[in-house]
Amino acid sequence: MFADACEKMMKCTFPVICSRHFINGNVESGVGAFVVINPEGWALTAAHVVIPVVKHRECIRKIQDVKEWNAAHPDEPKALEGEWSDHHSFWFGIPGTELENAYINMELDLAVIKLKNFRKEYVKEYPTFKDPNKIRTGTSLCRLGFPFTNAATSFDANKNVFVINEGVLPIPFFPNDGIYTRTVSSGKTKDEDAFDKLWIETSTPGLRGQSGGPIFDREGRIVGIQSRTAHMKLGFKSTFQSGDPMPEQVMNLGLGVHIKTILDVLNRKGVKYKSEADDDGYRIIG
Repeated sequence: MFADACEKMMKCTFPVICSRHFINGNVESGVGAFVVINPEGWALTAAHVVIPVVKHRECIRKIQDVKEWNAAHPDEPKALEGEWSDHHSFWFGIPGTELENAYINMELDLAVIKLKNFRKEYVKEYPTFKDPNKIRTGTSLCRLGFPFTNAATSFDANKNVFVINEGVLPIPFFPNDGIYTRTVSSGKTKDEDAFDKLWIETSTPGLRGQSGGPIFDREGRIVGIQSRTAHMKLGFKSTFQSGDPMPEQVMNLGLGVHIKTILDVLNRKGVKYKSEADDDGYRIIG
């Protein structure tokens, strides 16, 4: 049902590996997804996928403050905290590509990023965004990303670079489907933009590694960007045949940034995109 749509989305969706090295020597890494939306190298992902770079910059400022203090007060040195990161890296799945700048909104869990050294030849087709006025409850949807991958990296202190461990690449795509259950609203953002905080809810959960990836319909039109999973209590008080009580039952539902909110952000930031509203005749071309 989603084979053609997945094939289309695989042409513009890529993995991103975030790596951090800490003062105590530990290395932390994780994988998410991003979608390139135009030939200028603009892309979408979840804010929590790229927010580690902000946290890293805060750590660098703290490290610099300690070094300056120690230089000025050699008799009262301060120690660096082991959980501060001293090195950070993004690997964006397109050779040579780096993060140039980004608009990150944690309330929306949405990041609009501009890629530096973007190579157009790696994106075979750019996505079309669903008309927000044409989304219907019960519509079959699919999400795409890179779960079930141990995107482990190592830090080479001699070269001052991160190295993706052997066997990690290539990272395979993993789709899972569900239906559009409802739109969830949680007010407006507290910043001056006051964006509507709208979420596409799906009957199946998103998976770790799909964050920042596209949620799309059977024609391959994006309706949301995967954000997180909600765990809804069912209120059952069931017991096993033995009579022992079962753990509390929950239903896991996916939540993605709603297409209306996405388009509002792109319009406000002046980022170009292709919309179904501008092209009602859009079809998948094999």
